[in-house]
Amino acid sequence: DTYNGSTFIGTKSVNFTCNVSNSNPTIGGIRFFDSNDKTVAITENNQIIIRNNSNLRYEIDNINAQNSATLKSYSVTVNGMTKSGDLLQVSHIGSVEQTFGIINSSSNVTATVTVTDSRGNKSTYTKKINVVDWVQPSAIINCQRENNFYSTTNLKVDGNISSLNDKNAMTIQYQYKKTTDTDYSALQAIQNNEQTSFDIDNAFAWDIRVIVSDLLGSTTYNLFVDKGIPIVYFDRLLS
Repeated sequence: DTYNGSTFIGTKSVNFTCNVSNSNPTIGGIRFFDSNDKTVAITENNQIIIRNNSNLRYEIDNINAQNSATLKSYSVTVNGMTKSGDLLQVSHIGSVEQTFGIINSSSNVTATVTVTDSRGNKSTYTKKINVVDWVQPSAIINCQRENNFYSTTNLKVDGNISSLNDKNAMTIQYQYKKTTDTDYSALQAIQNNEQTSFDIDNAFAWDIRVIVSDLLGSTTYNLFVDKGIPIVYFDRLLS
């Protein structure tokens, strides 16, 4: 509209395009860390995330909208999972800190942080997160009576645990009970991949329980050892 003083003269309409320049919101810094005291005590470094155990937390610092815009929202995407949040409609926020949660990845992942302002302008930042793999302890177990008959029973456990950068440790325990009983014997520790022997009366069937543990979890194996009475038996006197 054109005026001469307060007198309206006329109207002219034109189409034009505005290109946004230097108006996307900015982020001063992004930090990801493990907030689980138990896993940090193992890795001794809160920048290392243990798969399915660490509690990933993030902090976004110094978030700024540009050229009179205000901040609207942000999102954080890690390993295909996205957490979003609203921002106060102001031009500057000093820090946003939230818990992201558990990460199910066997290797390093890349986090993507996106901030959106009131005009829909966006800025995206990426950051690498160090992840170490962890799975439940496992074992190959051999448990049988000596010569498939005697009360003496041999047990050998070949256990396997995740390394956690050589910070992990394995514990193997076993206990047993007659199949007809309710309570197991006290747990006893054995060494990995070393045979141990114990006596269980060969006139009865027995349940054997083996527990393989590391610093984060355990796996229980339930085994069965049958009676040791053969169909025909000859002793040394050929009775």
